[in-house]
Amino acid sequence: MYRKRETDSEWGFMGDVAKIALGVFIGIMAANGAEEAIAKWRLEQASKQMMQELNAMKEKERIAEQQRLQRQKEQQDQQRRQQLERDWQRQQQELAAKRKEQAWASYYQPSYTCRLDPSRGDCADKHIRARKAFEAQYRDD
Repeated sequence: MYRKRETDSEWGFMGDVAKIALGVFIGIMAANGAEEAIAKWRLEQASKQMMQELNAMKEKERIAEQQRLQRQKEQQDQQRRQQLERDWQRQQQELAAKRKEQAWASYYQPSYTCRLDPSRGDCADKHIRARKAFEAQYRDD
C-alpha cells in the first residue's frame, strides 16, 4: 500500500554536511573580508588623523617661528631705539658742554699779563675765583 517515501535528497547525509561546510566557508570568507575592510578603514582613519596632527604640529612650529622672529625684530628695534637715545643724550651733553665753554669764554677774560703767563700765582687765583663764581651762577637752560 503505502510505501514510505524517502525524504532525503539525492545528496544524502554527506551532501548536507558538504552544504553546511560550504555555508560555514562562505561565512568565514565574508567575515574575513569584512574584517579586512574594517582594518583598511581604521588604517585610513589613523592615517588621516596622523596627517592632521602633523599639519597641526607644522602650523604650531610656523607660528612659533613667526613669534620668535617677531620677538627678535622687537629686540632689534628696542636696541636701535636705545642706541639712538644714547646718541641723542651724548649729543645733548656735548652741546651743553660747548655752550658752557662758550659761556665761560665770554664770562672770563684774563688780563693781558695772565694770557702771557697763566702759571703766575695771582693769575691762577683769579682764574679759580672766577671759575667758582661762574659755576655757582651758571645754569644751562
